[in-house]
Amino acid sequence: PVLRGGWHLLIALGVLIYFLIAGYTPMKSAFWGLVSLFALSFINKGTRMSPVDLVAALEAGIRATMPVTIACACAGLIIGSVFVSGLGLKFTQSVIELSGGNLLVLLGLTGVSAIILGMGITTTAVYITVAALIVPALVKIGVEPIAAHMFAFYFGVVSTITPPVALASFAGAAIAKTPPMATAIESTRVGIAKYLVPLVFVYNPSLLFVGPLWLTAVSAALVFVGLWVLSIAIEGWYRGSISGVYRLITLVAAAFILLPPNNAVLGIDGYIWEIAGLVMAAVVVGPRLLGSPRPAEGKSDA
Repeated sequence: PVLRGGWHLLIALGVLIYFLIAGYTPMKSAFWGLVSLFALSFINKGTRMSPVDLVAALEAGIRATMPVTIACACAGLIIGSVFVSGLGLKFTQSVIELSGGNLLVLLGLTGVSAIILGMGITTTAVYITVAALIVPALVKIGVEPIAAHMFAFYFGVVSTITPPVALASFAGAAIAKTPPMATAIESTRVGIAKYLVPLVFVYNPSLLFVGPLWLTAVSAALVFVGLWVLSIAIEGWYRGSISGVYRLITLVAAAFILLPPNNAVLGIDGYIWEIAGLVMAAVVVGPRLLGSPRPAEGKSDA
């Protein structure tokens, strides 16, 4: 019923996307999106906005943006101070020194740096900063250039959902009328794949079309399965409740599947770990996939 009565309002979303693709600024794109939304509301009597409705909508919009505005202002002061004082350059140089040439440590510090920088500046600015100051160090110790740059970019993006300053999560919380910090924490949990995929890029660059095409296809399929199994472990649900030892098995299986096939871990080739992970996942997921789904406890089918 909602879609039948308000399908025409989706045109405003298309207008917004069109202006963004056409190169207009986000503010101007949002303005014309709102104008088109207001005009489209008159198509259906049920969605038509009166002057009172318009004023109420403007007031609600202002109230909803206040938490995001405050977060942006506070983070901007902190990040501005870091860059003006030159602490940003010293910070990134210290990150390289602290890693001691260890790739995993350097990746962790790079990710943390991108998240901290992303608290107050745009994703593009974060990527440019990290690409200029830290990515060369990743390339120097053997990381594929495209993988190093994608690692920096992904963590610049993920900073928008990472507490304590998760601007995208706060904006979503304002729209959904939910607690901002709780929304940010839930966003981090649900979006765990965004933290893991950059690591997979670095250790398995075939995902970025480095190497033969068949290897890219196999790697992409394995990563898809690994993230799917990981989501089952995190949620504890797949066609029925999964708890206890079975949930732990799916978590370990996901970790094994996501290991790079071309690297040995503990002296064992990566593809052996992946096969073991697939077998473990099949033990838990297979019977549920072939059987009938079970309703959640305490909930009706409705």
